[in-house]
Amino acid sequence: FVMNIEVRSKFRRIVSSIYRLIINITFGMNLNYTNGNVIYNRKILSDIQLKTTGFFFQAELLIKLIRMGYFYAEAPHILSKRQIGKTKAITLSSLFNVIFSYCHLVWDIHLMRVEGRQRKTVNPNSVSNKRYNFD
Repeated sequence: FVMNIEVRSKFRRIVSSIYRLIINITFGMNLNYTNGNVIYNRKILSDIQLKTTGFFFQAELLIKLIRMGYFYAEAPHILSKRQIGKTKAITLSSLFNVIFSYCHLVWDIHLMRVEGRQRKTVNPNSVSNKRYNFD
């Protein structure tokens, strides 16, 4: 998660807060950030089928993995102020892509109930299970 949110504009912070709130409420999560740097075990990624190609892909991946019983850890990071150019995350086309992808994931998880059926136990293939032996 971002430690120094002040490097982003007030508008961007508001949009990010609303986005995070919607994701957390809709999918029953408690995430601080969904688009930061991530390290995944390659083996678990082969079990996931992503349907989005835009800015929503990391949120989709994280939500599906958590619902499959994998643990995650959020690590703080510091953003640098953009020196040149403009962000492409807050454009009309990326907004439509995120909305479409979000609706698709809501459909799959809440209506069709096909994506990432929530487990009551830790996934046996997770690194956390192997490290801490939750069995």
